[in-house]
Amino acid sequence: AKGVGDDEEIHRLALIFFRACTKLSGNAEDILPQEDSEELSMSVFATFARLFPEVVGEYGSGGPNKRMRLHFNQVGYSIYGKEQSRRVPAVRAKPGNPGYGFRQARWRDTLEDDDDRKHCEKTLQEAGCDSAKILQVMENVQALRQQWDAIRRPSRPAGPGRPRRPQHADSDTTSPPSSHSKKENVGRSKHSGARSAEPGVSESISKGNALAVGASKVVRLGTAAGTGANTGTR
Repeated sequence: AKGVGDDEEIHRLALIFFRACTKLSGNAEDILPQEDSEELSMSVFATFARLFPEVVGEYGSGGPNKRMRLHFNQVGYSIYGKEQSRRVPAVRAKPGNPGYGFRQARWRDTLEDDDDRKHCEKTLQEAGCDSAKILQVMENVQALRQQWDAIRRPSRPAGPGRPRRPQHADSDTTSPPSSHSKKENVGRSKHSGARSAEPGVSESISKGNALAVGASKVVRLGTAAGTGANTGTR
């Protein structure tokens, strides 16, 4: 069928383009967008459409080519995987939701890196591109690579709608004390009150002990006097 043939051809060309112009990065922050922003057209499919207008037709990366765009992006996700992130545009996403991109994908350095340049050139030659088309692709990809690196937004680990709770320097925790802790505090207050009354009691006990010691001394003196008298009599 005609539709199946078109899908197969788009799959082949998309695979060639991804392999020739992109590569897997070792940096987890790297990502390439699946859609354009409102200001800039920097998605992978839009780049492909600009470089190969004879393939995508008069509509380019516009709405009438939605089926082709989806098929093209599926090829990219089969290579890199799909990632939802605020580092990429989200024009077609629901309000507040991050956009989607190709995980850890990066444009090749097609002019300054020898390996990337040779790989891109060889891949496009094998696909049937002439020298003028290859140079056009490499120049556009290099310029887009530099532009995307300059404007790509950083990650936001807190996530959408979940900002990090501010940490206060004068507090070890931001959670309120539990009811169990409150009960312990109340109990401690009661015991503290009881201990505050103890000095008065102990003071009375000390005075009583002092009186008892004084009485003991009197008894001893009396005993000593009696003993002396008895000695004199004898």
